[in-house]
Amino acid sequence: MLVLLNGSFDVLAALLLAIGVWVRLVAAVLFAHLLGIVFDVGLSAIGVRDVGLSFAMPAITLNGSDVWCFG
Repeated sequence: MLVLLNGSFDVLAALLLAIGVWVRLVAAVLFAHLLGIVFDVGLSAIGVRDVGLSFAMPAITLNGSDVWCFG
């Protein structure tokens, strides 16, 4: 059940980022979420992927919505 909630949160957050709604807030929450996953999983294949994704979140938080958003 927890995995389904986590996946649903990730999909919803990705959609919000893609359409440009609450971009800075969602990116900040995703940054904390992804770092939590990295600390939980460690530097396995999943952890390394999430480290890369989490490095993008502060940049999105600082820049906000841009021309690549659909909305």
